[in-house]
Formats: sequence, structure tokens, C-alpha cells
Amino acid sequence: MEVFNKPALDKASKKYADARSPLRAWCREMENGVWKTPVELKERFPNACIVRGNLVIFNIKRNRYRLVARINFQRDFVFVKSFGTPADCDDIIAEEV
Repeated sequence: MEVFNKPALDKASKKYADARSPLRAWCREMENGVWKTPVELKERFPNACIVRGNLVIFNIKRNRYRLVARINFQRDFVFVKSFGTPADCDDIIAEEV
């Protein structure tokens, strides 16, 4: 999958230094992965929460942080919408639902 909005990941890595390594690992995993359906994605990321079709919330660093992304399974790309603590992401998630 192609990962869009990598600057958001860079910004998050600077703000939350302890998330730098898990974010890089997530990005590599996404770039090397091929998931054609939400079910396939959940097989690899069982703790991810799929909200309304293509909005996915990934737990990073054992749910200390959340990464909110939109995934287009047909076009094979993921767009990073937000990253932060669960409280940071709650507003963004509420807007989408």
C-alpha cells in the first residue's frame, strides 16, 4: 500500500519521541502489505478498529497512541488523518462517525 501524508507521521515522531520506532514499523508494514478487504487487514492488525467502511483506528504502542487513517482497499493506499493520544483522536473520530 502507498502511505499518504507521511509529514503527519514525522510531526508525530517529533512530538511523541517514544512513538518514533512503532510509527516507522507501522509505516513499513503498511507499505509492504497488500490487503484487499477490511477482513484481511484485521487478520494482520486484530486490534485495529474499522469505523464506517474505510476509516481505521490503529493502536500504537499498546494503545498509548492512536493512528487514524482512511484506507482505499481498491486503490491500495492509506491516508494518515491523525496521530496522538486517545483523547487527541476522539474528536476526529467523532467527526467521522
